[in-house]
Amino acid sequence: MTDSPILWQGDWLGLRPLFYNRVTGRYSAKLMDVVDFDAFDWSPSGLRAYLECGYCALRHTPVRDVLFLGANETFALDREGRPIIGHLEDPALAWLERTTNERALVQYMEHAVHAWEHRQEGTIVVPTSGGYDSRMLNLFLTDPSRAHAFTYGISSRQERSFETVYARTACERLGIRWDHVPLGNYHAHLDEWDNIFGPATHAHGMYHMEFYDKIRLSEPTATAFLSGIIGDGFAGKVRVPPLRSPSDVKTLFLTHGLNADAKSCLLPQGFNLFEIYFEEKKRFWEYESYRILELLRNKLMLLRYLFVIPEHYGFQPWSPFLDVTAAMGMLQLPSERRHNRRWQKELFRARRLDLEAEHISVDYENTLNLQAQLIHPVPPLDARLLGEIIRPDYVEW
Repeated sequence: MTDSPILWQGDWLGLRPLFYNRVTGRYSAKLMDVVDFDAFDWSPSGLRAYLECGYCALRHTPVRDVLFLGANETFALDREGRPIIGHLEDPALAWLERTTNERALVQYMEHAVHAWEHRQEGTIVVPTSGGYDSRMLNLFLTDPSRAHAFTYGISSRQERSFETVYARTACERLGIRWDHVPLGNYHAHLDEWDNIFGPATHAHGMYHMEFYDKIRLSEPTATAFLSGIIGDGFAGKVRVPPLRSPSDVKTLFLTHGLNADAKSCLLPQGFNLFEIYFEEKKRFWEYESYRILELLRNKLMLLRYLFVIPEHYGFQPWSPFLDVTAAMGMLQLPSERRHNRRWQKELFRARRLDLEAEHISVDYENTLNLQAQLIHPVPPLDARLLGEIIRPDYVEW
């Protein structure tokens, strides 16, 4: 026990990680704020995990002595300024043996949206994709006239993208004001992204910067912002096979190929963070719901941009999917209802929103990054600059 006051406490998911320097005691929401450049060195283990995952992972960063905290952890400093790390009970564990009542779950989320909606003033901005999560949130609103939905497409003809067409159709049927936002120049936001996230994750969400920058022009005073952040992960889209060995842990970072080969790293091997993590959580790996939960917690090092960027543009995002009862309730639905997200499809079918079953003409291609590269090319990596830590042949174009 310690009498030192708690300076930071993580939520149950780890949406807002804390970076800290275990030598200097410095701490911040930004990694670069805590790096001691007078004593800088690389962390071989942290860098290898970063390359494998595409973002800082397993409480380590590529910088020696710079670590981070996430879900259910606390941070304090002793009288000498040394970090004290605490651990809270994980509320998700109480759910692992439960089975959720589907009707009660839907009512719970619907009421949560209603309660939040009634606390807001003015227009409610709803970023709306062609997927299920934002569609369900729009459905739950009690006063569609207050909502303003915005969508971007990802195909060459962005207005024909399935994202655009499904979002427009759903909003038309729900009576929600809707606008399409064309994207393509988001590489111009690279420096802005780097200023917010630094090296905590790879450059990824600049397209949301262009998106919200343009939304701000349409809604200059709106703050209410309804987000579908990681709802699909809880609802049934994500599956995680059993973990048999530490090498299987890499499936819990869902990189979609946006990572690097750690074999390209020139630093010594270091200790294996995946082995440590595998053993630490071993008693829970039998539960697929826990495996999915850990995947989402890990991925939030990257996906937190879905909240951070709207905040950067002056919005106040909220989502029912970050609530433990809603999130774990979805994870603990009967497996046959979660399979192919059957529970959501039937909910939509009853409201004429099962759009995928209507065989509407849409474009499923995704060329958005190619479009951005043609408009504003990203400069190649500097093999000489990275030569201290990465094989030059791995990064040379």
